[in-house]
Amino acid sequence: MKRFISLLIALTLLIGVLCGCGAKPEADTTESASAAPTELTAEATEALTEETAAPTEQNDAPTFNEPLHITFRVTHDDGELKVFELETSKTTLAEVLIDEELVQESAQSSGFYDTVDGEYADWNDDEGWWCFYCDGEALMVGIEETELVDGAVYEAVFTHGFN
Repeated sequence: MKRFISLLIALTLLIGVLCGCGAKPEADTTESASAAPTELTAEATEALTEETAAPTEQNDAPTFNEPLHITFRVTHDDGELKVFELETSKTTLAEVLIDEELVQESAQSSGFYDTVDGEYADWNDDEGWWCFYCDGEALMVGIEETELVDGAVYEAVFTHGFN
């Protein structure tokens, strides 16, 4: 009997919830409530009309993304500096460096690139690692998240420890 009453209560609650979800709110017929949506609709219509107006001579021509020009400097463990002037349509530092074969995608481990311009940095051997910079500031995110900026100077410096 308790089971039957529990089932009946559960069924009643379920029906109440379903009926409550299907109820439509009454429409507000006051003037102030209907005036604002009309004004917004008029503004939206005007904006839409401006956006879809006939194209002018200025925006008739197709636009193409211009390639980005960046400088990539590599300071090797022995102090040798190599400078690469790069032109690319890539969007991140990792993409352009992989494309130019300056870092090897297979050399990536746990989000760190340990080979730059053919030189391997081994933390376990001599606490060696590559520190990446943009315009003299150390990157705060990995090179895969670093968006390219036209004219920027990016740098990879072979580093030992955290001095």
